[in-house]
Amino acid sequence: NHLILALWILSISCFGNGFFLIRAKQIEKTIDNTDIKLIILLALLLVPFYFLFTYQFPFQIHTDEILEVILIKTLPKFDPFGLTNYDGYLQARLLEMNFINQLTGQPLSVFNLRTVGALHALMAVIFSFILFRMFSSRLDAFLAALLMGFSHTWIFFSRAFFLRLPPVLLEVIALCIFYKGVVSKCPFYSFLAGVVMGLGFYLYYPARFVILEALLFLLIILFIFNKT
Repeated sequence: NHLILALWILSISCFGNGFFLIRAKQIEKTIDNTDIKLIILLALLLVPFYFLFTYQFPFQIHTDEILEVILIKTLPKFDPFGLTNYDGYLQARLLEMNFINQLTGQPLSVFNLRTVGALHALMAVIFSFILFRMFSSRLDAFLAALLMGFSHTWIFFSRAFFLRLPPVLLEVIALCIFYKGVVSKCPFYSFLAGVVMGLGFYLYYPARFVILEALLFLLIILFIFNKT
């Protein structure tokens, strides 16, 4: 398994270097200082809803969360390509959760995992703002991200289904990079978007649906630029 992981990283590095050597036109700056201030404001507005009352809001602990804590504590070995007995989920996500939790220096608990989940959810909202900002006005992008951040469903997912959050975060980041690659005609950015999108597939198989979203996204981009 370690050999497969090494070959996987080596192949991505080699292909990435090849695409990087194909130069593209200079990429225009998308995010300015005002947008950064809006991102900070967005985070400040959402932090209380994601990081406070993690046990009570929107609901209390359920059995799956306890099972996930037990799974992380009893992982047999470091095998990011291995499967778990929990609905066939891959070990990679559990390893990531465990790694982030270890950085805090705190013992593994449901509270810590919910905090990590909240961090993933908040980052997904921030990158959604960046994505919206690439092809819409500053106000529209902020309101759209705010609507997503205050969605009861998204807060619910940040509490209970944190294993499904990393794929969403990766797919949003992939779409941001994909947009840059298409607009700037940069093969490296397009390749990098595919790598990040592939990581999302790997972490959660239903995330493969984003291929259709990416194709639709590409058609919208081409339609907008042909129109302008």
